[in-house]
Amino acid sequence: MKQLKCTSCGAPLEVFSAGTKTIGCKYCQAQIDLTSPQFAAYAGMAQPPIRAPLKVGQTGTLEAQGCQIIGHLRLAEQDWWWDEYLILLADGTTRWLQYDDGAFAIYKSVRLEHPLDPMSIGSTFHLGKVMYRVADRGRATIQRIEGELTWKAKVGDPMAWIDAVTPDIVGDPSRPRRLGVEWTSQELELFGKTAMTWREVAAAFGMTMLELEAGCYSFDDDDDDDDDSPELMQHLPYILIGIVAVAIILVAIKVATSRTDEPEYSDRDRVLGTHAGGSHRTVGGAAGARSLSSYRRGGYSRGSGFSFGK
Repeated sequence: MKQLKCTSCGAPLEVFSAGTKTIGCKYCQAQIDLTSPQFAAYAGMAQPPIRAPLKVGQTGTLEAQGCQIIGHLRLAEQDWWWDEYLILLADGTTRWLQYDDGAFAIYKSVRLEHPLDPMSIGSTFHLGKVMYRVADRGRATIQRIEGELTWKAKVGDPMAWIDAVTPDIVGDPSRPRRLGVEWTSQELELFGKTAMTWREVAAAFGMTMLELEAGCYSFDDDDDDDDDSPELMQHLPYILIGIVAVAIILVAIKVATSRTDEPEYSDRDRVLGTHAGGSHRTVGGAAGARSLSSYRRGGYSRGSGFSFGK
């Protein structure tokens, strides 16, 4: 770790990773380019609090070693956004943890051993002996920067991304099945992508499920993020079971009630067939006759995102 001063406001800053190229000042929100001789600062804007599952400074355990979140990005594409967290492991290496619409994934850097022009990628491309199929692609914008980044960036910068998968890695078992390709006009990065469950993320950072869920968000068909709840989706099976159980109880009550409404007949009525609506002659002539319909009961009438430059 090294210490320096923000070249915009003079506040003290701590840099944890040797590979950091950009750091966001938490005091004035400026983005500082650590690759420039004078640590050029790009003016920042006040960043209001946001709803997010994790925060810079949290510590935990990942891949059987201590870790710390040292950076955070919020990326946006049209009316969609997602969060990326830079994690520094005890051995000095880094990972990116992505949260996108209710799902977590860990990104690990993949070494690029062969030339790759991302602009020329069509529906498929090769990485060594392995062929990847493009599953999704897009162009995003950096909406928020907190802490450290391992690449040069500032709020408002655009970046392109591709998510790809391979059905077979027999040709090279070291290659990941899911691959992320991200680039700007100056940099290109590749990452292997592995899903993480909510419980795995909560355990990694010593959080309860409720603490983790409190910062998570999702998107519905109306794109109204305020009312979305990943917790609701997790409990949906139990809600459905409860609805079915209530429906069964209501039907049982209805059946039991309807049985008590059956007319009671005397033994004489049963023998002679003289009860109202019977198939035999009725008692009392026309005045006493009643049709079967008189006793008829009524029927029983619910965005891939990506991590960049990690």
